[in-house]
Amino acid sequence: MATGSEKWNRVSGSMQTMKMQKVAARRSYYYKPYVAYQYSLAGKTYHSNAISFPDPTFNTKKEADFFASYYREGGVNSVYYDPADHGRCCLKPGMSEPLNRELWYAGVAFFMSLVFAFSPGRLRR
Repeated sequence: MATGSEKWNRVSGSMQTMKMQKVAARRSYYYKPYVAYQYSLAGKTYHSNAISFPDPTFNTKKEADFFASYYREGGVNSVYYDPADHGRCCLKPGMSEPLNRELWYAGVAFFMSLVFAFSPGRLRR
């Protein structure tokens, strides 16, 4: 769904709720946003809380506050919706930064495992 959302249509929506949750991790905290918004298409109103795919998390309060500044309660924001299913939507289309980073790390790990597996020292036995 993440990559397909890049081609979705855009409509204006109204932000009803924006809360930042502080979540305890092993030895630290991270911040997770919760939003609720609505938008209308063809006379029908839709409600959602999807931000992106996957939804973002933030390591610092400063990052969380910066994100929250774009999605103020009562504000108007762009909502991207699936033209085939108007109820599927998000605020930020495409893959979110954490998913891009995870895919990059997985690619590097895979590449390094290939280098190790086929290194000249390992091929001679």
